[in-house]
Amino acid sequence: MNSAYIASIVNSTLRSTTPILLAALGCAMCSRVGVFNIALEAQMLIACFCSIVVNFFTGSILLSVLAGIASGALVGAVVAVLQVKYKAPDMVIGTSLNLLINWCPCTRSTCPSSRTSRFWAGCWKT
Repeated sequence: MNSAYIASIVNSTLRSTTPILLAALGCAMCSRVGVFNIALEAQMLIACFCSIVVNFFTGSILLSVLAGIASGALVGAVVAVLQVKYKAPDMVIGTSLNLLINWCPCTRSTCPSSRTSRFWAGCWKT
């Protein structure tokens, strides 16, 4: 094996594992405060979706990053409030948020608004 091949494997490994490691870090932080967060997939998906939509409409990378952070934090706050204040079961909250947020981008792909139809038509071709 040559060094270019090994460097390529290391590069792709680091790129692929970074989002998962960041989600695991978030899970570790939640565990330290007593919240068992199953909805990490939902947080990552809604952050990506909101970032793409904001970047499409504004063209600003800074605003899209801020929108992703805010939407992921909002889902985390919903999980925390439901578990800590209302004592809801963590598996039910996490699973329901995962299903709900996985469903949202699919239903938004059929948005009838003329302003957004160009965005949705470019993302999902049926």
